[in-house]
Amino acid sequence: MIGLHIHTDGSELDGSCEVNSLIAKTKLQGERAVAITDHGTCLKHYEFYKVATANGIKPILGCEFYCGEEDSKEYFHLIVLAKDNTGLKNMYNLMYLAHKNFYRKPRVRYCDLEKHKEGLIVLSACLGSETARAFKAGRIDEAINTMKFFKRTFGEDYYLEIQPNSIPLQKDYN
Repeated sequence: MIGLHIHTDGSELDGSCEVNSLIAKTKLQGERAVAITDHGTCLKHYEFYKVATANGIKPILGCEFYCGEEDSKEYFHLIVLAKDNTGLKNMYNLMYLAHKNFYRKPRVRYCDLEKHKEGLIVLSACLGSETARAFKAGRIDEAINTMKFFKRTFGEDYYLEIQPNSIPLQKDYN
């Protein structure tokens, strides 16, 4: 299993994992690759890349974006991973645009995701995702329509994320 949704200490008020300890644990478990997906930032990418490659671990660069329209207080989580250099450039473009659209959080608009989708892999994310929130509220059709939007936009590069944890709602959502 490869960890694709991991927050380092670069995630403000959310992650506490240091890059060196993440890579050490990845090696100890015999894994060959690992991703970082800090909340709303790519600041740890360079350090992560250097430490991972120096230790023979494939670094997967990602971000947990906050998505939403710029005129709304509501935002949702979405995991984005770069699958190649084009994807990395697009991720950094999205990060720039997210900070231009800053409202409480650096947010990516859905229209920007559609414009900068090449080379990106998208995961449905955690209980903070649009799909999960609709599911939690009993709006199943809305959850399905959200998944259909991402599937239409990203095709084979859209995946539903399953998190094996003990949160009761997460078990139902999985």
